[in-house]
Amino acid sequence: MKFDFYEDPGHGWLKAPVKLLQELGIAHRITRYSYLNRRGDYAFLEEDVDAPLFIRTMKEELGIEVEVRHHYADRNSNVRYNPSYLPEIRFKSFDTPFLYFTVANVDLCWNPGYGTLINMNTDKIEVPTDSMMSFIQAYYEGREQEGFLLG
Repeated sequence: MKFDFYEDPGHGWLKAPVKLLQELGIAHRITRYSYLNRRGDYAFLEEDVDAPLFIRTMKEELGIEVEVRHHYADRNSNVRYNPSYLPEIRFKSFDTPFLYFTVANVDLCWNPGYGTLINMNTDKIEVPTDSMMSFIQAYYEGREQEGFLLG
């Protein structure tokens, strides 16, 4: 099966349908270092972790070898202008309430509809740490986080 691989001088991404990631059971394992197209139907899997996971899973689970069509840009690839892939929040509805919390005296607001973290002190979008994403995911899953510290 053929897939497109987009590369620029700094990095590369394998384009794969989100539906296929879900069918393979790996959609939740894709990192935020990959990207999602604006319609949300394709992921651009970063070359170091996510693309190899996809290729290995295709072979092990379906017996399918992934063939790659290379596309090279001598400047920043357009892939970089897509939103980050946030699988744990991506399928939430706009009816889901915002989550407000404080870390190191910084007031933060998670907007689940857009998958963005806003610094309420500066009104700027911040990149959430992995521990923040775990906390946010646990909150929306209804888990108790007794003694959970964000760092």
